[in-house]
Amino acid sequence: MTAPRPWSLAGRITRWCVGVGTAFVALLALAGGILVHLETERELDSIASEELDEMVSGFAGSPGRVEDFAMTC
Repeated sequence: MTAPRPWSLAGRITRWCVGVGTAFVALLALAGGILVHLETERELDSIASEELDEMVSGFAGSPGRVEDFAMTC
């Protein structure tokens, strides 16, 4: 078995920089993922709302029968 390496300031600084850098990158990735998720959810909700508004306006002048739906598509 090899003897443990002696304590060195350079080793401590290297480990600290790697740890801080990794934590920073992980934090940015987490924040980016959350922002993308929220923006995607908002965009999908607005698309669904827009499509529903178009369907409602298309059926506004009709009694809402299935045949009317086929004519609007």
